[in-house]
Amino acid sequence: MALAPLQATTLLSLKRAPLATGEDPRALFDEGLAHLRELAGRTWTDHNIHDPGITTLEMLSLALAELGFKAGTAIEDWLAEPRDPLTGSTPELARQFFKPRAVLPNRPLTRLDWRKLLIDLDGVKNAWVVPEPAMPLYADLLARELAYVPPAHGHSQPVALQGLYRVKVDFMDHVTTQADQEVVLQRVHEALQANRNLCEDFVAIEPVPVQYFALCAEVDLDVHADVTEAAAQWLFVAEQALAPMVPSYSLAQMRQRLSPSGQPYRIDEIFDGPLLANGFIDERDLRASELPEVLRLSDLIGRLMDVPGLRAITDVTLSPLDADGLAQSVPNPWQVPVQAGHMPRLALYAKAPTGRLVMRKRGTPVSTWNMDAVPAAVQTRLNALREAARQSVETDQQDAPAVPPGQWQDLAAYRSIQRDFPELYGLGPIGLPRTADERLKAQQLQWRAFLMLFDQQLANDAAQMAQARALLSVNPDELQAQADRLRDAATPVHALSAQPVQDDFIDRSKLFTPDLSAQQLADLIEPPDQAMARRDRLYNHLLARIGEDFSSYASIMASVFGDERREVLADKADFLAAAPALSANRAGAFHQQADALHGAWNSDNVSGLERRIAALLGINDFSRRNLATVSYDAYAEIDQTPNDEFRYRVVHGVTDKILLSSTTHFKTPQEAQGLMIRAIAAAQDLSHYRWHQGKDTQFYFRVVAPDDETTVLGRRNQGFATQDELQAAMRELRDYLIDRYSGEGLYALEGLLLRPMEAGDPLMPICLDTDCADCADADPYSWRLFIVMPAYAGRFQHRPFRAFAERCIRAEVPAHIMPRICWVGSDDMARFEGAYRDWLNVHAGVTRAERTAKLAALIAVLSTIKSVYPQRTLYDCATEATPKDPFVLGSTALGSVQQIHTSDPKETDHG
Repeated sequence: MALAPLQATTLLSLKRAPLATGEDPRALFDEGLAHLRELAGRTWTDHNIHDPGITTLEMLSLALAELGFKAGTAIEDWLAEPRDPLTGSTPELARQFFKPRAVLPNRPLTRLDWRKLLIDLDGVKNAWVVPEPAMPLYADLLARELAYVPPAHGHSQPVALQGLYRVKVDFMDHVTTQADQEVVLQRVHEALQANRNLCEDFVAIEPVPVQYFALCAEVDLDVHADVTEAAAQWLFVAEQALAPMVPSYSLAQMRQRLSPSGQPYRIDEIFDGPLLANGFIDERDLRASELPEVLRLSDLIGRLMDVPGLRAITDVTLSPLDADGLAQSVPNPWQVPVQAGHMPRLALYAKAPTGRLVMRKRGTPVSTWNMDAVPAAVQTRLNALREAARQSVETDQQDAPAVPPGQWQDLAAYRSIQRDFPELYGLGPIGLPRTADERLKAQQLQWRAFLMLFDQQLANDAAQMAQARALLSVNPDELQAQADRLRDAATPVHALSAQPVQDDFIDRSKLFTPDLSAQQLADLIEPPDQAMARRDRLYNHLLARIGEDFSSYASIMASVFGDERREVLADKADFLAAAPALSANRAGAFHQQADALHGAWNSDNVSGLERRIAALLGINDFSRRNLATVSYDAYAEIDQTPNDEFRYRVVHGVTDKILLSSTTHFKTPQEAQGLMIRAIAAAQDLSHYRWHQGKDTQFYFRVVAPDDETTVLGRRNQGFATQDELQAAMRELRDYLIDRYSGEGLYALEGLLLRPMEAGDPLMPICLDTDCADCADADPYSWRLFIVMPAYAGRFQHRPFRAFAERCIRAEVPAHIMPRICWVGSDDMARFEGAYRDWLNVHAGVTRAERTAKLAALIAVLSTIKSVYPQRTLYDCATEATPKDPFVLGSTALGSVQQIHTSDPKETDHG
């Protein structure tokens, strides 16, 4: 049998997407060749592959294409980490980011937010937050004061305090006893206090008052319907229609729901609002569960008709019950009114259950009973339905979008392009032939040196790619470590990375300096100024991604305090590390209850606004602590010249011993004071101390600038016999400065918390400013915030920085709150701190002693403290060549020409 001849067939080729230009070596080669012809087309005409220059261009195109291929790696692979050699596990990619549950939710702000938070608590079925009027007050417009009763002359107006709320709670069905309800109410109280907003307070938490309704109905069932199941479903749907349980959804369920815009919910929309433990709540369900004013019978019938097995409703009535449990008639049975502020509930739960249900099949009654005699089987099934509903809304569902794992690649790995050259060149591992003369060896070395420029650039680019994980990570621990390195002047701040080209066939000793390190290469390619600028741009990018801008802060630090770039960069890193909490809690108030106060003073229990302002102003310590002990003095030192010169001194508050003084003289007290501020700040860290042994064998120490140890900020001229005494003195100075010169800080006091709680409590004046000529605003409590700051501390002594701080505060305070900012002196600060500390303990319930007197004392201090301003002297513009800080009306105080500290120290500066 003859075989048929084979027929030639053409295989279909697979279509491949074109490579990007950066990954296509032919495209790169063609582009390079076009530039070559443009630049040297007349002098270099041989562009064939045998030409060494063309070969080099081809090798570089291949290397660039490989680099471009690495750059096109998926972002999750860029950020993936290698496997831990000890444990064998791969670190999770998610740890480099703030999780959605950390950055997307916010603390409760609206009443719907509060309801979400409370409904999420165990034992709470529903909750409502309603405004609550406070104790009535009246503004006497003639006497300009508040009163508990309207004055007889009639020139008054009522004052209704705002920001106060009453919370009503509906319990889950299994919370039946008084003891269980108290546990749930305490849980609600703790959640409210832990999440309270500025200038808001909760005056009462109580069970929602209930109004019962009797339901009487006659229904027809399908022939095959289960009577017990249908009856239980009927009752369950009816009670949910009157008092609906707000459902919770998983993340997957929410992503399938449509938002009010008609589009599926986005992730940021799903996580909007407070952080919940039991899934997510749709605000449309919340609005549907508001306390109703009327019940529509048609809506109830529509819900009941969805019960499985139900064919028709032949008769149904809904009747409200009075206090005695008797049914009341209503004018319109289709619209049944509900008492204001009450929750409607099926009379099945009343002390004397009322109502009736008749169930028929084909017109024949199969089950008839009153609500006070529900069959046991029906009641058991109804309880099961209730428990299933409770489980669905009180099941922990803290799910979040999955982060792709990523696959680690050694992006920094690099092999020299010299490996890929033809063996003819003698550049690869085989090298030159043994017969090569010295001239050929020298030429090879020159050629290697030329190619090393390209090798080094490509190797550095690969190293930079491997740094993406460290540069882009917002892991708080890594950011905090970066901030610590930035505050250490000896640590480089490079944002660019480098690596020496290493290959076993290259003799590096003839191409690089001995022991060339990656750090040395980084220093060569990125000078310190460029490194800080690049790092600054990187932080600015990360800050911009969360809507933050530090440009004004950086500008004011540079213009007022000189080159403070490292400190500003560290402040930015600190802010990024704490960004989720600083953003989510920006309107949060402090926890005012005794169990969370943990002492009124030296406490981190402050408002979210104080934490955020401290971070934006570069204040390292935001805690509530003593600020009144800070004081700075400069003393006059009379030289042989007719003009006074100034030096600063830091004197012990008890012994008058000079602890630190300047080494140079200044023309103005302001200059001496500015150096003293820097010295006190630096001397609170032992790493800024330097010591030496003098010719007299005594040991001496000095304090140097953090960014330049050649700049001496202060010294102690006292000598110490041993190094142990020296070290003890340095530690003693550090501890003294930290304790006494606590530096910059602020207090934020909510006016609403000073409201009268009992008749006879002292009242705040209508106009806190005695120069006020307008008393149109008669409410000194609602939406008022008192911010008290030390005018004498650190950078706050500088008018430009103080103005920047005020702009920052006013921008950060919520728009509906009016802040009053006071820059007070040390004496006023001491008065305020004493009164504030006493009142905090009384307000929190730690003590009740002298409550009225302590409240009156705090109000008196707030009414009398005044802002103080830096002193400036007038000068003759024509005769004085050296310009001085200007005198600005409303921002500076006029001082005498000779402002000299007259108290002489009790010991000399040599101590």
